[in-house]
Amino acid sequence: MEYKNIKLNNFLDIIKENDEVTDALKNQGKCKNKPDNKYDAIELEIGTEVEYEHVDSKEQSKEIAKDHLEENPHYYTQVLAPGESEVMDITKKILKKYGYDSIKDYMTKNEEMYSKKISAITNKPFIRSAIISFFKKQSSAPKDYELHKWAKLQKFNVHEVETEIYKLVFDYVKKSVK
Repeated sequence: MEYKNIKLNNFLDIIKENDEVTDALKNQGKCKNKPDNKYDAIELEIGTEVEYEHVDSKEQSKEIAKDHLEENPHYYTQVLAPGESEVMDITKKILKKYGYDSIKDYMTKNEEMYSKKISAITNKPFIRSAIISFFKKQSSAPKDYELHKWAKLQKFNVHEVETEIYKLVFDYVKKSVK
């Protein structure tokens, strides 16, 4: 079968027709053969629901969610939810089912689990996404102490947050001046 110049709309047909490609794709992923109980149940449920819009089955969406959770065990409550309203709605619905009022409530009641979170993560896009989400929610520029309080609540290193803010401003100014 010829694979050069594959059109996107034909890609799924090629995969379905070719068992070798299908088998290779099935064996991809960071989470292969890991049981569900190796992941936070709430994060996994949120992720399974969020990823379902991209695939045909809950099993596939769970595999995608597990891959994200391998990269960051709090991917759905800390990376996606703060920046995307649809994900936030799903997150709130599932957290409520488990008796939590908000992500903050979930984090507070599971502080030990979250205390290890950011110190081990040096994912700059993750921090930037959270910073952008924080600023979008402000009605005016936050005071320095408010930013520090927020960063500490998120378990971020305050200086790392400030550095990322400077980089975001620099990127914005460079794009605006062109």
